[in-house]
Amino acid sequence: MSATRDPSEKVTFLFTPMGKLVQKIRETPLREPAESRARVLKTGDAHEANHRPGLIREYRAREIHPLPPATRPAALPESLVSQLQKCDLRLREQKTALETLNKNLRELETLEKRLQFMLLELEELMKS
Repeated sequence: MSATRDPSEKVTFLFTPMGKLVQKIRETPLREPAESRARVLKTGDAHEANHRPGLIREYRAREIHPLPPATRPAALPESLVSQLQKCDLRLREQKTALETLNKNLRELETLEKRLQFMLLELEELMKS
């Protein structure tokens, strides 16, 4: 197997045989003695390690308190309800008025374009 380089790309491809790499890793001796390597701690070891500072840090969550039960909001007074209804009606009326104004504006713009086209046609007829 060999790797090739694409001239359009600005990346060089390297090929390393995986078998040789694995063999190298197996042949290299471990630099650390077995005692200093990481080990799996059992429950008893964790309690012993607490006495040796810096070996294990234990993180515990703060106490978890349950949420208070949800309460319903207080009912609104009748005067406020009637005011909200009046405001809602006014907003709906204003919205419909704005929609009709927008529609009328679009119609006027199309009429203006038609009128300009007709004026250009009349000018051309007057010249000839």
